[in-house]
Amino acid sequence: MFPIITWLRDRPILNIILAGIFYLLVTLPHEQVGIFIAGIFKGMPRPEYDLIILCLASVIFLFYILPLLRTILKNRDRNLILFFLLVTVALTILSINTILIVNIELIHFIQYAALAILFFPLTMRYTDTLFWVTFLSAIDEAYQYWFIAPERTNYYDFNDLIINMLGVVFGLLTIRSTQKVHALAKNDKRPFVKNPILVGSIAMIVITLLLFAFNIMDVYPNSEDPQAPMLLIKKVETTFWSVIHPKITYHIVRPMEGLVILVMLFIFYLPLWRVLPDKALKE
Repeated sequence: MFPIITWLRDRPILNIILAGIFYLLVTLPHEQVGIFIAGIFKGMPRPEYDLIILCLASVIFLFYILPLLRTILKNRDRNLILFFLLVTVALTILSINTILIVNIELIHFIQYAALAILFFPLTMRYTDTLFWVTFLSAIDEAYQYWFIAPERTNYYDFNDLIINMLGVVFGLLTIRSTQKVHALAKNDKRPFVKNPILVGSIAMIVITLLLFAFNIMDVYPNSEDPQAPMLLIKKVETTFWSVIHPKITYHIVRPMEGLVILVMLFIFYLPLWRVLPDKALKE
């Protein structure tokens, strides 16, 4: 991991191009990839399809986790990293059983873990990478919802956004586990005006409030007012659990609920990203 990160860090223009190309490959061909996968498993019952994908994902996870554990055990912060790794795995299992509709969505973890690794050398900061790659995933979900298939989707997918963020965390855990890379990471202590996370968050809040104020965006359909062209939820579910054939139960994360979960996850992982001063590292 150390040679990859330093090689990309020393070539920022190439790093931007590679990260940009990868992001476009993740974002743009959703329809084509969906059609291709549907063709492979055409005629197969949903339970069998989900089981095959889950088994494949489990094998990929084993190939990921075993080398990662070896690297973590060599790290001076191994107890801290192992704790957050276990929690992240537990959150992943919880997500699979509560907010995933089909197991093919597990590919989100791989996509955004890889994007996080490509993005990190541009900032050399964990929190910046977690924030901005999650934001890029929000644009990806918006593209799917409002442009690719607006007639087939009833809600902006905060479910996928949470999964994407966990994918980013897996990518950053891979980086954090390498002592040499962590020694290169930058501290997050910056003046307010120079902190892109705070400035970006305020800008997003202001833009969102303006969209709501001018009735361009709304959460639910409103029969009393002219309908906003950008609805976060087109069809309101009346129950906590939704069920689709064949007896697949999942929860649709509402916008406010999703934002709270994302913020809580961001805050929860802050201790893992803490970078000690050079003097403390030498001691």
